[in-house]
Amino acid sequence: MTAANNKIRRAPNKRPHPSKGVPLSSERVALIKATTPKGKNHPMWAGDNVGYSGVHIWLTKNYGKASKCMFKNTTCSGKSNVFQWANISKEYRRDVNDFIQLCRSCHAKYDYTEKQREITRKKSIGKVPGNIRSIKQYTLDGKFIKEYKAITHAAKELGILRSSISNALAGVSSMAGGYLWR
Repeated sequence: MTAANNKIRRAPNKRPHPSKGVPLSSERVALIKATTPKGKNHPMWAGDNVGYSGVHIWLTKNYGKASKCMFKNTTCSGKSNVFQWANISKEYRRDVNDFIQLCRSCHAKYDYTEKQREITRKKSIGKVPGNIRSIKQYTLDGKFIKEYKAITHAAKELGILRSSISNALAGVSSMAGGYLWR
């Protein structure tokens, strides 16, 4: 391959923009910063309708990164180096008094309240997770023996490895534990 073949091919009469890839001068950067509207004057300002990310960006810009755990010496071990802003009211307003600084583990405990645990429990009662399906056990002659709610239930009751039953269901092996599975 020659050096001419290595060149970037462009459509005829198409040249790159003359300033493409050229860094802005410090004067130009200062001019852009000085003339760009800030805060409430910016055209993209959402006010109190800002979302979760917007409030956290606003918080970090105006008050810096969280740097300590307010629960230290109470529930916190004090070993963490990662700190986060935690919302008190769960309304995510632009009010620094509505936030506290917590370490990651305290933040997770703070956000996951007893009320949320109860809601999660109520939602999961009587429900079978999506990855569980009922399976049927047959003799080698093809006679139905029993239906199980899940592979785990059959494996525990019969003392067969779950992976063996899974392989039989997937067609990797013909049987598991001396039984056919469907």
